[in-house]
Amino acid sequence: MTDKISNFTDVETAAKHFQDAIDFAHNENCPLTVRMNNRNISWWNQDLAEKTKKVSGLFNIAKI
Repeated sequence: MTDKISNFTDVETAAKHFQDAIDFAHNENCPLTVRMNNRNISWWNQDLAEKTKKVSGLFNIAKI
C-alpha cells in the first residue's frame, strides 16, 4: 500500500488494513474463552442455597 491516498479505493484499502490490524491485535491480546457453567460457582454452597430459599419464601409472604 502506498503512503498517499488519492481515490476512494485507496481509502477503502487503508480502512481494511487498519481494521485487520485492530482485529489481529485484539485477537492476540484477548483470546476467546469458554464461559463456565453458572452452576459451578466456587463460593456458592448449600448454606447459601438454603438461606436464599428462606429469604425468597419470606419475600413472597411479605408481598401478600
